[in-house]
Amino acid sequence: MLAYSQIYILTLTHLQQAQKESQVAKTGLLDLQKNYTQLVQNEKLASLGQLVAGVAHEINNPVNFIAGNLDHASCYFQDLLFLLSLYQQHYPEPIAEIQTAIAQIELDFLTTDLPKILASMKVGAERIREIVCSLRNFARLDEADKKATRVRNGFG
Repeated sequence: MLAYSQIYILTLTHLQQAQKESQVAKTGLLDLQKNYTQLVQNEKLASLGQLVAGVAHEINNPVNFIAGNLDHASCYFQDLLFLLSLYQQHYPEPIAEIQTAIAQIELDFLTTDLPKILASMKVGAERIREIVCSLRNFARLDEADKKATRVRNGFG
């Protein structure tokens, strides 16, 4: 009878030990799955950061060409306006062909509207630069352990 009770106790002890080991294995598996999920998320964020940095670079180059040339275009337009005013001072009564062309291109409207268009383009280019800066800042988030950011910064 003692042998049966010893076998029972031994079996019960082994069962409890197996349950503990099973629980440890389950906990380890859950931790492993959690770590794997976190690793996948980190890889996705790193890839997103690289993509965002690439997009920012591709946008930044052409917008710099545009923004850089807008100042020149404004200066050239001012020079042309000055030259036009000199012509108008020295030749107040142009020939009919020139008068027709002035009417067709709506010169008065053009001379007041084009500076507004150029200024608007400059504002737009600056806004794109701000967005590019925000994209670059977002792309650099993986450089530090943790950085607080607002995704809508610069996009509002």
